[in-house]
Amino acid sequence: MTPKKKAKQLFEQMFNVSDKLNKYPMCFDTAKACALICVSEILKTIEVKNNTNSEILNRVYWINVAQEIRNI
Repeated sequence: MTPKKKAKQLFEQMFNVSDKLNKYPMCFDTAKACALICVSEILKTIEVKNNTNSEILNRVYWINVAQEIRNI
């Protein structure tokens, strides 16, 4: 999945969250912030120990996802 598609998917998952009574839907800016928090937590778990291509590419992918979320 491209970073842009993943960003859209994460944002939409956050944006479509609502309470059980459907009284308080997620606002646009809060959904973006929550999606960025999600990506930030993912980035914290990615360790680049050996600087292998897969480690670096995985980290770059999630950095790009965060950038695409900011562009929404």
